[in-house]
Amino acid sequence: MYVIVGATGNTGRVVAEQLLAEGREVRAWVRSEARGADLAEAGASLAVVDVEDDASVRAGFEGARAAYLMLPPPDYSKDGFLATRARIAKRLVDGAVAAGLEHVVLLSSIGAQHPEGTGVIRSLHHTEELLRASAIPATFLRPAYFVENWGSVLPAAQGDGVLPQMLGDATAPVPMVATRDIGRAAARALLEGPSAAGVIELEGPTRPSPVDIAASVASILGRPVAPIDVPFDAQVATLQSFGMSQDVASLFNEMNRGIAAGHVTFDGSGTHERGETDATTVLRALLNA
Repeated sequence: MYVIVGATGNTGRVVAEQLLAEGREVRAWVRSEARGADLAEAGASLAVVDVEDDASVRAGFEGARAAYLMLPPPDYSKDGFLATRARIAKRLVDGAVAAGLEHVVLLSSIGAQHPEGTGVIRSLHHTEELLRASAIPATFLRPAYFVENWGSVLPAAQGDGVLPQMLGDATAPVPMVATRDIGRAAARALLEGPSAAGVIELEGPTRPSPVDIAASVASILGRPVAPIDVPFDAQVATLQSFGMSQDVASLFNEMNRGIAAGHVTFDGSGTHERGETDATTVLRALLNA
């Protein structure tokens, strides 16, 4: 039986659906049964798990042979991001060890090989280290920048014809990937089993720049869209104005600087794969166009 953490999210849902299509037994971790109703209809068993509770996490893993692990979406308005993520990561890894899992696939990130200079990605470096110390065979799936991340600024493109971007040089190509391709890669690794242990780097079929993303959005909307740079020195205040805590805003700023400097990048330590979904396809879906 396979446990899917975050089974109703962008990547976890795809993992669950892929495994169910292969006839595998799936336990989907959900925040409420209502949110996982469609997965239950497809044949998954549901487990309402509180990742802040040791007993709940251990019960969620009981009887499983392998799992897709991810750190659940945080509350960006709160301080203490890294400490909170470290606490959850330890609870998940401890639960996986207690259950005697044979293999886990972790949703990590490009740049997770570095302990510093990567902002929010630092929490995933820490999680990888916990899994290495646990001795559970682990696949570290390190995808590129999510194309879906652009969804938060698409309203500005629709309303004002601008696309705010925080990645530095707007003409520089950036490795990006669609979340559906992440889910597919994770499902393949789970089905392959412990022999898939190691690092999988994942990006999309091309490396678009922010200028390319703006051009794709313009084509979809049928109107001009111009990328607008948000300088690094202005990013923390800008992100705070959207409701982020200073702590989280500073970490995202650090990550963006790391991307621009080439620090948040692939290191070639494992296999390198390319997904099949192009950025325009994702953007069209985000725009409901």
